[in-house]
Amino acid sequence: MSILTQLFKQTAELQKHVDSGLPSGDDERMAFIQTLDEGLIERGRLIEQLADDSKDPAMDELRDEVIKQNKTFQANLLILQQLIRNDLHQLHLKKETGRKYEQPYEGMTDGAFFDKRGV
Repeated sequence: MSILTQLFKQTAELQKHVDSGLPSGDDERMAFIQTLDEGLIERGRLIEQLADDSKDPAMDELRDEVIKQNKTFQANLLILQQLIRNDLHQLHLKKETGRKYEQPYEGMTDGAFFDKRGV
């Protein structure tokens, strides 16, 4: 099996994984992200090997299909990345709000008291 065919299959598997959606549970999300990360590492290795591979004119059709597949895959990855980024931002806001309730006077050093004498 050629490297280009392996890359096509790996990208199709990752696309199917991303299309399944981001799970709602914490453990399921971690497993989802771990599987995605492992798949992306393997895909990166295939791309590096592909760069060293010779240009075979018989594989032009498959090469064009891989390029098209890559564009849609990257767009879906950006959407997934934005979802994860929003979740992290919401978590940060919750932690910050909780911290303000636990220690309400922590950051209040913005003023000084002056009496009428000016001393």
